[in-house]
Amino acid sequence: MLPETFREYAKPKGLGREYLENLAGFFLVVAKDNGEEEEVGLLLGEDPALGPYLDVDLRRAPKTHAWLSAFREAAQEGATVVVQKRALKAVVVPRRRGRA
Repeated sequence: MLPETFREYAKPKGLGREYLENLAGFFLVVAKDNGEEEEVGLLLGEDPALGPYLDVDLRRAPKTHAWLSAFREAAQEGATVVVQKRALKAVVVPRRRGRA
């Protein structure tokens, strides 16, 4: 399960601040879809040694936290997520299993 509060760094993934800005935008779209846009805490910052980071606080946004946790769990299991444009509708397609 996704922690309710966490810090995401871009540099260890070989990415920059734009990655974190896109991630924050994604989190806000999910929160808005769940009616919790004002309850999500997001803060972009810069650590001199570790580079840009995004602090995320979902403690006051339980629906958003549950949605993002399920999303993360599916991704870790190798599922593909298909997101429809113009709306936050995501379909998780399980990884194909080999046939015997």
